[in-house]
Amino acid sequence: MKLSKRQLKQIIRRTINESEDIYPRPQHPMIANANADARNRMIDIIADTLCNITGLTPHVCDKAAEEIVAQMEREGLC
Repeated sequence: MKLSKRQLKQIIRRTINESEDIYPRPQHPMIANANADARNRMIDIIADTLCNITGLTPHVCDKAAEEIVAQMEREGLC
């Protein structure tokens, strides 16, 4: 069976699109680090605010802030 260039390109595109669902494209390390830094900054800001307002211990505030950010990520808010 002989394929035209157009048919071959369509097969390649379809294969790439399907494989991205199975094997997601890896993130560039700089992007991954930036995302981790942004997440850590959000946790720090929330923890500092909780400590200042409630007077709870820093350890409790950090745990609460981590949970808040995790819930926001699950909901797609950040």
